[in-house]
Amino acid sequence: MGAPYRSSRLRIPRLARFADGKAVLRSSIREFVVSEALNALGIPTTRALSLTLLPEEKVRRETVEPGAIVARFAQSWLRIGNFDILRSRGDRKNIRRLATYLAEDVFGGWENLPARLEDPDKPTESPAPQRGVPADKVEGPSESAENRFTRLYREVSRRNALTVAKWQAYGFMNGVLNTDNTSLYGLSIDFGPFAFMDNFDPMYTPNHDDSLLRYSYRNQPSIIWWNLVRLGESLGELLGAGEGVDKEKFVNEGVEEDEASELIARAEKLITQTGEEYKAVFLGEYKRVMTARLGLKNFKESDFDELFSELLDSMEALELDFNLFFRRLSNVKVSELGSEQARQDKAAVFFYQDGVTGIGGEEEGRKRIGAWLDKWRQRIVEDWGDGSSVSEDADAQRTEAMKKVNPSFIPRGWILDEIIRRVEKGKERDVLDRVMTLALNPFEDSWAGREFDGSMYEGDKEEETRWIADVPRIPTFSMDQQVPNPNSPEQAQPSQATTAVNNSVAPSTAGTEAPPKMSSVCSTRDPYSIEKRPSFGQWVKLAWLDILTVCVVGAFALPVGIFPRQSDWHPHVPLRRQSHRQRHHHIIIDDIPHSHGPRVPETGSHGEQLADRRHRHHLPRLHHHADAVLDPQLLGPEQRTIRLRLLPPDVCGLPGHREGLHRGSSAYLLRYMSSGQRASEEE
Repeated sequence: MGAPYRSSRLRIPRLARFADGKAVLRSSIREFVVSEALNALGIPTTRALSLTLLPEEKVRRETVEPGAIVARFAQSWLRIGNFDILRSRGDRKNIRRLATYLAEDVFGGWENLPARLEDPDKPTESPAPQRGVPADKVEGPSESAENRFTRLYREVSRRNALTVAKWQAYGFMNGVLNTDNTSLYGLSIDFGPFAFMDNFDPMYTPNHDDSLLRYSYRNQPSIIWWNLVRLGESLGELLGAGEGVDKEKFVNEGVEEDEASELIARAEKLITQTGEEYKAVFLGEYKRVMTARLGLKNFKESDFDELFSELLDSMEALELDFNLFFRRLSNVKVSELGSEQARQDKAAVFFYQDGVTGIGGEEEGRKRIGAWLDKWRQRIVEDWGDGSSVSEDADAQRTEAMKKVNPSFIPRGWILDEIIRRVEKGKERDVLDRVMTLALNPFEDSWAGREFDGSMYEGDKEEETRWIADVPRIPTFSMDQQVPNPNSPEQAQPSQATTAVNNSVAPSTAGTEAPPKMSSVCSTRDPYSIEKRPSFGQWVKLAWLDILTVCVVGAFALPVGIFPRQSDWHPHVPLRRQSHRQRHHHIIIDDIPHSHGPRVPETGSHGEQLADRRHRHHLPRLHHHADAVLDPQLLGPEQRTIRLRLLPPDVCGLPGHREGLHRGSSAYLLRYMSSGQRASEEE
């Protein structure tokens, strides 16, 4: 199904989120559009083959919605979660079988996996790994010997590092990055509350349930690595076995007690090295894509501070649109940036129509962006010119190169909401064809009246103009501003901002004037408008209804014993450890819950921490898990516990977790289930 694919697989899932085997049209449209849009941007992703409406199928969710089916295809649907379930069951045999299938059937053979780096402890100084290593070959010294399963683990890590780097470079957020949503093939997969960045905000998460910001834009590289550590836990026995991974006794019976310490040390070393490799691959790909998006031919180390970090800081402070900035930068001519005043005047093209709403106002914004444009101009002259200037032809080539990597159309949340509403309520089907044309050709300046794939596309010019313009603004009112009264004759006419929002969801009847920006990146809709908010009396009724519901449920739950026992609420032990009481000979590695929220200062004042903003937006926050705390009540009489320390806090040079959720370092708990041995206090 296309050159990039060795093979593809159709998937017809039997289960759904509500266990009814059904999908709604709303989520199906979102997945259909975004999967193809990501592919058009060059981001690895699952693909959408077809979208089918089921007009007679009504699906109960928050409301009754029409049903639909999305036929998806991909090179593989395996996820890290597939190993999680086997690990939780203690299924050593099938962990090995699944890993073998992944290497031989999905990746095309053990020989396609990466060879050992020249210096695994310094991956940034090592050339790209070679391929073609025989399956039975073990590389490296004994203390860090890499067998074929280690090479498999590294391949999965490298693929995911490349994908998340592209997410960060294009401002895409999956919204739910648990192990079940992390592809072993390195694909973007399972699109739920995803979003593309509007105003740049590194703390933004599209998941309204993500109160800890675990899946926020800033934390995506970190949480993907966290998931990869979970994969390392599942493969830990195979990684640590080294040269003995194919010995008959190890395959059939597992690790001998006298070999445990050596296995633990080797696994520790290998996963630590893989973490360094993940960080190096991520940063290398991120630098490559961002360099291209800025129109540069070559990356310089100074670009990271002077261009990347400074630009993102300015975007956040001035509340600028992430992807629109790069597209508009593509059209800026170097000859227009000759003087300081010219650069400050040109800075206005990056602002919204209603000006700067961020820190400092428009005057400060012009100075800040103007200063950045001066540094950018110097780098363009260095890469595209003769050292002092850039010819018109060279500048035109730079503009063309930038437009090939900076999309003018992004399937933003408010656009998808409009599409869904028009399809569901207005029964418009043509709008899907139009949005897909833009999604499949995101780097064009215009679409209507042009030929795509051998056929003329009529399109809707006004609709296109609105979709690629500033994000519509939500009407907001200050405390001293009069709240509109719909019953007042003087206020019968809607405000300009309200009109812009209404036009943004009308079926292509809006004017060509681009709507103003929205004031917050978190939402483009106001579900409770001023006119529709419940009165105080209605709120009281709703509150009493909630209290009554809690009382009824509590009265039923307490005598029946639905609530967990006190021991189940141990603050350091996840409830999923309850399943580890199985009496099998296997390895289980576990962790305690932790936060991927905002960075918490460990030393110094809050002001000192705020002053140190270097790289804080796009560097990977490679959080490792905290110390696992053992609850003796959860250990059966036939379990022996060994502590394995992995990934020390400075493995990535980044701070640890929130105070109270960690004990100073990270660790694993390896449980060897063997007969006749109890967990001792020393362990």
